[in-house]
Amino acid sequence: MTNEHFRGSRQYYQKQYAACMTICRELGSIDLLITYTMDPAAPELSNILLEHQNWSDRPMEVCRIFLDKLSELVKDITEREVLGPVKAWFHSLEHQKRGLPHVHFAVILDWENMRKSGRITSKEEYMEQYISAEIPDLPQPNDRTESAVSQRLLHQIVVTKHVHTCNQHCLREGIRCAKRFPVRILN
Repeated sequence: MTNEHFRGSRQYYQKQYAACMTICRELGSIDLLITYTMDPAAPELSNILLEHQNWSDRPMEVCRIFLDKLSELVKDITEREVLGPVKAWFHSLEHQKRGLPHVHFAVILDWENMRKSGRITSKEEYMEQYISAEIPDLPQPNDRTESAVSQRLLHQIVVTKHVHTCNQHCLREGIRCAKRFPVRILN
């Protein structure tokens, strides 16, 4: 019979899951999900490989380099606050089959601290700092390349499917849409 202190046991994972859910219940929902995967072409790894080797021939070095980079990433997120002040975070480190190591982070940001410091006024403003999308300009009408055809198709989909029907779930004060629809398409 295994117990909760044996890493990898069912009881261990149940205890870890319960701890994460307690954190979310106390501090709020998860704001960011981040996945970081070891790069097989990382210069630190490429420099130590012999002529006919690839990353799978040096698993110890791959893990050492990954853990060094992971340590810096954790410092970036938690201490250096590159994504903003963090209330809590947890992660899961995995090796799937014979693949490279990767880690999944769940981060709860300190929104109050960001508002008080004047960094942001809303969550939407924060997200707009990191997420952007641009629709490419329409190509010339006589351009029949594959790229031009796909750009025209994308433009048509965005223009025709950019639809949202407001209902009681998105209306604020019964008037204003929380999703800010209708949105004007910018050229």
